[in-house]
Amino acid sequence: MHFKNETTTGGALPPASEDVVKSKPAAAPASLPPLANISGPTYVTSQLLVQQTAYKLSDKIFSFSPDTFALDSAVKAWSAAGEKNALGEPTTVVPLQTRSGAGTLALGYIFSKDFDLSKRHVPQTLLAPSLSLRHLRTALDQLSLLYGVASPFVAHVAAADYLSSDGLVADYDPALRLAEDLGLGLISSASAHDAQHMALLSTLLASLLPTLHVYDGLRTARESVRVVDALDADTLADVYQRLAEKVKGLNKRLDTAGKVVEVLRAFNAELGTEYAPFEYHGHETPETVVVVFGSAEAQLAKQVVGALAAEGVKVGAVNVRVYRPFVEEAFLEVLPESARRVAVLGQVRDAAAVEDASVQSALYADVLAAVSFADRPVEPVVVDVKYAASTVHTPGSIAAIIRRLTAKEGVVVEETPLALPSLHKAKQYVFWDVDDAAASGVPSALGRLLARDAPNNVYVHETYDNLVQGGAVRTDIRDSAQAVEAPFAVDDADVVVVGDERLLNAVDVVRDAKSGSALVLRLPGLKEGAEELEKRIPAPARKQIQAKGLDLWVLDSAASPALEKDAALVAHLAFLRVARPDITLERLAKLGEVTADQATLTEAADALAQALRKVEVPATWADAPDAAVALHSFRPTSFAPFDKTEAEPALQVNTWQEAAKGLAFKEAYGTRIDLRPDLTVKTFTVHVKENRRLTPLTYDRNIFHIEFDLGDSGLTYKIGEALGIHAENDPEQVLEFIDWYGLHADDLVQVPSREDPTVAETRTVYQALLQNVDVLGKPPKRFFESLAEFATDPAEKEKLAFLGSKEGAEDFKRLSEVDTVTYADILRDFPSARPSLPDLVRIVAPLKRREYSIASAQAVTPNAVSLMIVVVDWTDGRGRKRTGHATRYLSGLKPGSAVTVSVKASVMKLPAKDTAPLIMAGLGTGLAPFRAFVQYRAMQKAQGKEIGSILLYLGSRHQREEYLYGEEWEAYLDAGVITLLGAAFSRDQPQKIYIQDRMRQTMKEIVQAYIKEEGSFYLCGPTWPVPDVTAVLEEAIATEAKERGAKVDGRKEIERLKEDGSFPNRHHDSHPRSSQFTRFANHATTTPSRRHYATPQSPPEKEYAFEMAASSIRFGPGVTREIGMDVTNLGAKRVCVVTDPTVHELVAMRTVREALDAAAEGGGFEYRVFKDVVIEPKDYSVQKAIEWVRPYDPDLFIAVGGGSVIDTAKLMNLYTCYPEAGFMDFVNAPVGLGKPVERKLRPLIAVPTTAGTGSETTGTAIFDLTSKGAKTGVAHRNLKPTLGICDPLNTATMPAAVRASSGLDVLCHALESWTAIPYNERVPRPRNPILRPAYQGANPISDIFSLHALRQTVKYLPRSVRDPEDVEAQSEMLLAATLAGVGFGNAGVHLCHGMSYPISSQNPSKHRHPGYAVNTPLIPHGVSVAVTAPSVFRFTAASNPDRHLIAAEAFGVDTSQVKRESAGEVLAEAIAKFLAEDLPDQPNGLKDLGFGEEHVERLVEGTLPQARVLSLAPGLGMEVGGKTDGLEREREVLRGLFEAAMVHH
Repeated sequence: MHFKNETTTGGALPPASEDVVKSKPAAAPASLPPLANISGPTYVTSQLLVQQTAYKLSDKIFSFSPDTFALDSAVKAWSAAGEKNALGEPTTVVPLQTRSGAGTLALGYIFSKDFDLSKRHVPQTLLAPSLSLRHLRTALDQLSLLYGVASPFVAHVAAADYLSSDGLVADYDPALRLAEDLGLGLISSASAHDAQHMALLSTLLASLLPTLHVYDGLRTARESVRVVDALDADTLADVYQRLAEKVKGLNKRLDTAGKVVEVLRAFNAELGTEYAPFEYHGHETPETVVVVFGSAEAQLAKQVVGALAAEGVKVGAVNVRVYRPFVEEAFLEVLPESARRVAVLGQVRDAAAVEDASVQSALYADVLAAVSFADRPVEPVVVDVKYAASTVHTPGSIAAIIRRLTAKEGVVVEETPLALPSLHKAKQYVFWDVDDAAASGVPSALGRLLARDAPNNVYVHETYDNLVQGGAVRTDIRDSAQAVEAPFAVDDADVVVVGDERLLNAVDVVRDAKSGSALVLRLPGLKEGAEELEKRIPAPARKQIQAKGLDLWVLDSAASPALEKDAALVAHLAFLRVARPDITLERLAKLGEVTADQATLTEAADALAQALRKVEVPATWADAPDAAVALHSFRPTSFAPFDKTEAEPALQVNTWQEAAKGLAFKEAYGTRIDLRPDLTVKTFTVHVKENRRLTPLTYDRNIFHIEFDLGDSGLTYKIGEALGIHAENDPEQVLEFIDWYGLHADDLVQVPSREDPTVAETRTVYQALLQNVDVLGKPPKRFFESLAEFATDPAEKEKLAFLGSKEGAEDFKRLSEVDTVTYADILRDFPSARPSLPDLVRIVAPLKRREYSIASAQAVTPNAVSLMIVVVDWTDGRGRKRTGHATRYLSGLKPGSAVTVSVKASVMKLPAKDTAPLIMAGLGTGLAPFRAFVQYRAMQKAQGKEIGSILLYLGSRHQREEYLYGEEWEAYLDAGVITLLGAAFSRDQPQKIYIQDRMRQTMKEIVQAYIKEEGSFYLCGPTWPVPDVTAVLEEAIATEAKERGAKVDGRKEIERLKEDGSFPNRHHDSHPRSSQFTRFANHATTTPSRRHYATPQSPPEKEYAFEMAASSIRFGPGVTREIGMDVTNLGAKRVCVVTDPTVHELVAMRTVREALDAAAEGGGFEYRVFKDVVIEPKDYSVQKAIEWVRPYDPDLFIAVGGGSVIDTAKLMNLYTCYPEAGFMDFVNAPVGLGKPVERKLRPLIAVPTTAGTGSETTGTAIFDLTSKGAKTGVAHRNLKPTLGICDPLNTATMPAAVRASSGLDVLCHALESWTAIPYNERVPRPRNPILRPAYQGANPISDIFSLHALRQTVKYLPRSVRDPEDVEAQSEMLLAATLAGVGFGNAGVHLCHGMSYPISSQNPSKHRHPGYAVNTPLIPHGVSVAVTAPSVFRFTAASNPDRHLIAAEAFGVDTSQVKRESAGEVLAEAIAKFLAEDLPDQPNGLKDLGFGEEHVERLVEGTLPQARVLSLAPGLGMEVGGKTDGLEREREVLRGLFEAAMVHH
């Protein structure tokens, strides 16, 4: 039996393949309708109509469709068949790959010199999913810039992307943001009913601007629906030609938006439609209006608001059909005047973006702007209701969103199902099956049958989830007399059919069944009885069946041979028997959906009567248990069945020509160049730094220390981990084997990975045998079995088969363990067995890595990793000297040799507490990981941390030859790092003392460290000492218990400690050579000592990257008035406003209050004001502010004032989010602990009232640490304000002195960040990106901001100080402050700021700066910064004269004749002149502020703690005069700078 192919109309539900009864469904329909067959009414998909329009109207189609997306399957078929377009010729279809640089081919064609200019007016079309847009951005950007001389260009974009966490999603966001950024047109289709029209409209608009047409690529694009007014291809072309002529005649004076409106008006007149840029649905006088974009969103919102409006809910919806250009007049025209709240249902990338308050949906910004600038009596509140691209909307979810918007505060609205009126009379069916089932094509055939049976509207949609049962498919069918728009999964099915019972345990197949509906389960071979049925149906499914009152039908397809013949026919008839019993066999035959003869049909129907039976549902099923494990959430992960065929790659020997092709055309040949792609672990290339033998040359054991330089490999490792060595075979033996086997070393061979057969690595024969194939390794028994197949000599074949059998076990054992034969040995022993090289590669195991415990701590040696290894060697049964594979390889490596390595994790870790004791016992090379442990604890001790005691026991044969790392252990012992060192050298005296004896001699220390202080015990090396060492620990436990009068079972206690992790007993690959140990030393010391390492330390690595971070900035006169809306938009409920007593009385604060009061009336939030900020904040004033705000616990902060206010607000925010933290926890090291800020802080809006600090853009907060007489602070990106509102009106009231000081701060921000050390000279490189500091050093992006800010400050600061009415100067200075903030917020500042902190905080003469209305002594921050600037930049110029000359040019200096060595002097003079002549009341050096020579030392000591900024000072760390002590060097430089700054002239 076959289902017939569709031959009457185009694309009917989807077209049947040639044979639906097959083992694996095709990824795309096997037949597609001819172009001429698409004409309404017909069953089609949106995707097919889009392709029809594109093909008929285009010159070329550039397609970026992945194979399974099938976005171009129809156009490819039509082009191959020679179907004609509007030009009378086949449309060329160019399939392309989505990758970096995608689109350049299309761009090259459009602007080619050879382009046929007669086709310049013909559209060029692109078909792509939204996932391709980010790769097309560059090409589209260039196209938009050159569009005036380009062909019309339209892109039909299916909103579809794949996320690893969510599967396939309908992602519109890339299209919206791309259209906004590049000035492209953007139109959206709502359903299949308007997809053809919108494809045509977008092609017309392409004559005006590059246009995107976006539509839902997941459901509406692929659901077969009945479209009654589909235009045939010829009519489509005619309509396009008529409208194109009208487009040419548009008024040239109209802007693009006006032309789009005129085109749409002409379009409607031509087709009799009523499309608009924005379309309103819902209540006549709504109070809440939802704005939506997207296919499913538009359909659902329209119907849901209609249903709610019918209930009297005052709600409406606006569907955005034309997003770009965004015609504000058209939007406001459809937005009812009664609207009080406009909710933008805006899509963002993912759930993280939904939660991030700083992320706005693309649509929200346009709606907000349109509403904000509209002249309306009452301006509605605009809110951004964000949802992730993975969100699947349903009527219930849309209704819940609307109800939450309209509900009273405090009312919780839960999502409940909402039945659309249009579906009340529709019949709905759901089919479940695995995607390779014989009957998987039945639902589509049933859809066609139902469509023929009556003039109904039948909708069919398939969803594939390849993560369920190796591939499963769900098919939804809706059958309705009226057209319905339901772009969501059936959730109220009349019949649910399950074709494979395995799905009952994988997904919730019963959930979407309507109460009282029918459930059909295919259960082949089902035995009679309720017990059998309960075994086959899981408990959760049974419980739902009973709860919903379902009619349960069971289909036993194995009940009759007649049913087994044709599974598809059986499924077809079973469904009709349950869902449509009115369709008789005669009627079924007349409908033409089956080709079986009447006898076969009758036989199957008769057999079905016995196999399909209705089963009574027991009442006891209601008590069945719920699911113990959550079932899989079925979601689309593919558009096609899962291809389960896995062809094993054919291995072959290739030529160099083939390899050259693969290298030259990587994409075509699928070539990937990787480091050891055959390996499943992540590998790195490191280089030998040192290879040093630890034992004497005359000694019989070669134990060596090998250290690798990590370079830029990116390798990181943790203490206790192992390093995997991917060793190579012996080159001489490999070449000998190649010659003997008759191979050519330079031939190419493909080597597969055993772990991933899809990976084939092309190598030379020599490379493969050297690095990939373990031809010199030990063969397993299965190799003999495989090799026997290739033996041509009967005796050899028999012998090989015997060695591979159970009977040959003894002979095999002798070969393997005594003779230790290799693969090569066996091939020589059996010369008639000669597999070809590809076969040899297949049957010989790949080389495995060897793992060695790491003997270093990366925190101590950040760019190196060390191992301690013993060479494994022996003499085999044939008298041959043999050496271990990896140890032979490693022991012979020279410094500089490259080695491939990987890292293996370990359970052996240091205790969480630094004070926990360590008891370590290492035998031979088992000491390796303990060296790392001790290195790390030594570093902690050197940092001033308290560490626990360390008891180290070691054992080997001779002290003289095998005291491994002995000098280091002695040094650590003298330094007080190791508490007790117990060593046993077994062969240095007659009496044998084992390592456990050494431990017994120090039982007291073990009891104290291991039991009383809860230490951890580690044992590394061979396994044989484990019982003896464990016995010692049991004795220690018994000894301690006896001391306190208790009785404890030592063995059970050891087992308990193992479970608790206090006994991480570990064994590694040390080769055991001795079992006897003797006493050597037993002494302990706790005497503290200076830091001392026995091995030299590697210099820290330099930084290699920089990050840019800045707050969002809103700039403009009057923007402070918007702050109330910002609070509402951020959804805040409790707001803390921070200011100082002076600003509290100024216009800026009054404006903020008025805006908050107005918004709070309808916004549902409250606010409190903290007005006691101290100018130049002190530690105690900041702590007072923190104590004030913590009980209030606001969810948003607003800072209104200068840098002092904003910095205080940042710290209030920080410590509110860290209530458990101490005040010094986050303060910059070395003054504080310098902990990173890992939590997300509350939103902070900064409203600066001074033009200087730039604090509104940075993550830095500064205060006086009074106990130190110096300034310090906290610096981290998470402190950055969410938004900086820079309103020039707020700076108008600044006194001249404040403007001058603030401006000088800007000046030095710009100068210091411009001249800071380059980011790639900063050390150390952070081990984790989260540790990268906010101040990173000068970088290409910060340079742009800093230099521009410098030039603007020099130009406008004097004007702003002289004339408070100079609005231009005030605005430019505020902008310069912001730009400088971005610059120094990322690059950092250095000496001027570092030296300013003790100047302003010490103030020995109680200087009170003129022009400041304060009652306490004050040296303003800007003054304290600038006063040292001439001396600072005179000093720093030597580090980069060119930059300093560029800075001098900003002050108006002609540097064309200035020598580079004079740069510092020239810049210093320019700054001094600027301070003296252009700005009044500035001190002529530190003496004018009351400082003298006697204060220099205290100033120096107050500057030294500012490590955060001093580390960026150029020249400060350079060696001068042979001095190498860094601290003394800094003191000397700072002393000289302060002395030089006493007087400028």
